[in-house]
Amino acid sequence: MTTKPKLTKLDKLKAKYPKPYKDFPLFQHTSGQGYWAKKIRGRLHYFGPIEDWQAALTLYQQQREALYLGLNPDDFGHGSGDGRNGNSSILTVEDACNLFLESKERKVESGDMGRRMYEDYKAISVKIIKNFGAGRSVASLNSDDFDRLRAALSKTLTPVPLKNQINRTKAIFKYLYEADYIDKPVRWGIDFAAPSLRVIRVHKSQQPAKLYSAAEIKQLLTAAREPFRTMTLLGINCAFGNTDIAKLTWDKIDFEHSTINMPRSKTGIDRSAFLWPESVAALRALHAKSEKQKRFAGSRKNKNVLVFVTTFGNSWMTDSSGNTSLTAQYRLIIDDCKLHKRNRGFNSLRHTFETIAGNSRDQVAVDWVMGHVSQHISAEYRHGIDPDRVRDVCLFVRDWLFAKPVGKSTTKPVGKSKNDTKKTAKPSTKNRRSSTPKTPIRKGKSGVTGGVTQKNRTKAKSRKT
Repeated sequence: MTTKPKLTKLDKLKAKYPKPYKDFPLFQHTSGQGYWAKKIRGRLHYFGPIEDWQAALTLYQQQREALYLGLNPDDFGHGSGDGRNGNSSILTVEDACNLFLESKERKVESGDMGRRMYEDYKAISVKIIKNFGAGRSVASLNSDDFDRLRAALSKTLTPVPLKNQINRTKAIFKYLYEADYIDKPVRWGIDFAAPSLRVIRVHKSQQPAKLYSAAEIKQLLTAAREPFRTMTLLGINCAFGNTDIAKLTWDKIDFEHSTINMPRSKTGIDRSAFLWPESVAALRALHAKSEKQKRFAGSRKNKNVLVFVTTFGNSWMTDSSGNTSLTAQYRLIIDDCKLHKRNRGFNSLRHTFETIAGNSRDQVAVDWVMGHVSQHISAEYRHGIDPDRVRDVCLFVRDWLFAKPVGKSTTKPVGKSKNDTKKTAKPSTKNRRSSTPKTPIRKGKSGVTGGVTQKNRTKAKSRKT
């Protein structure tokens, strides 16, 4: 006699209240007397008692969109808004990025932020919208979304740029919470972190150095035509980068004292450099031919005009973010000299200056020329620097660049001319003895110089007799 299997509570519930049709989105749950339920985003939601499937389906359809977005259905509304102060509208990813960029735009207008930094935030905002979706709710973002964003960024970025993009992404969502656009901070998880210092160091050690040798720089100076030759001189003389070259004006140059005083545009730090004689000569020659530069920027005074302009009298700056067209043009010169290497361009002259000038053992003066911000407390108490220290650092790099090879000095000996030099006669070889090496001469006990002592001579005479 076979016994029937014992039915569970769920089996009885399914038998009594089956799904009304095959694709019904809810399932039976045994909680209490039975409910229609569904698991959404890892959480179980109930939509009504088991007896009324139609009411449960209606409630599910009303709350479905909010639940899948990770929102509270009671606060859910339609349309876009900023979500501030309990606004029932959904704050989407696109709206969030626009709110952040608007705040940074105001900082740019007030001078609290540079245009280049704004463009960097704008670039990462585009990537965030592309990866998360423009209409995605900010409240629905979780650690999985940020992990996928990091994986997408790491495909095209090396460790240092990846670190910068991750930090900017966090700054955007941190701003939303601090500005009261969202009720709670966005949780991006523990894996959405910048690469470690070890990863950055290992990657840097595997890359070619962004340096030029002295011979390579002299080759560039020989091959480059104006104004690129003068640009090259300022790159290695004053540690100028692409943006420094594009923004340099004549009023920053002091020909009388052979100096350039120009704050670094990226950080606003004061800096100056001593101009080499070669740089002064090149700038003076360029200054004499700068009539067309007076037409740029509406200025009629030569001292306020840009030093370097394109063939059509325009600025080398291609946009307000700090990008220049100098990179592509200088690459042509590098290719002509067959000096191209990965990650090496015009800005590598700045790397070369820092590396060589560091050997002068005056790092404070090197930082001053570079326009670097020192994190040491002494920088807060330092007001300016002795111009002689700046001069010595710049001339140290010049000595390295134009040093003469050892053993190939071109200077003529002083004191004798060709006519005063007498030829010395070669020694005659007629009565020259054999070249067989003689016994070393040493001093005997009796004081006689020679290879034989007095005692030995006495013994030799006694043998003969």
